[in-house]
Amino acid sequence: MNRVLWIALALVLCATMPAVALEDLGKAHDFRLRTADGKMFVLSDALENGPILLDFWATWCAPCKVAMPRWAELAERYAEHGVQLVAVSQDDPRSQPKILPYMRSQGFDFPALLDGEKQVGRKFRVSNVPTTFLIAADGTIVTHHVGYREGDERAVEAVLRELLELDPEDGAEH
Repeated sequence: MNRVLWIALALVLCATMPAVALEDLGKAHDFRLRTADGKMFVLSDALENGPILLDFWATWCAPCKVAMPRWAELAERYAEHGVQLVAVSQDDPRSQPKILPYMRSQGFDFPALLDGEKQVGRKFRVSNVPTTFLIAADGTIVTHHVGYREGDERAVEAVLRELLELDPEDGAEH
């Protein structure tokens, strides 16, 4: 088949595929990490309350600081469905004292986990921050997103709405 036909076929296939679909990226690795305020967080325990947006970030990461409020707004919008945001800091131990003051200065009240040795980050194959996972209540990773550009939260919201079995047109705020 010549190149033009391959391109045409690819365009037709892409046009007929759903814009957003739930993926099954496997089960999330369960983990325990201490929070910036000294509590213990266990992923499997938190999933009992509903889906989790698991956001790997760092205080030195400018895109992370833009993305995190967007993820927080998204989690808040769907909180009645049990959606939670959990931030996993990839800051090294020397930078960790900056985490709690930053979270407080932004008015964030979701858990900020300390993964200075990046053990959890490695389990989730995080190579860049920000990297965000949407994990269903049963522990299935349904999507993940690396990096952040304005509007990326809309694509994740569409997957979240599908996960929650909400009408894609009803009530989605942007």
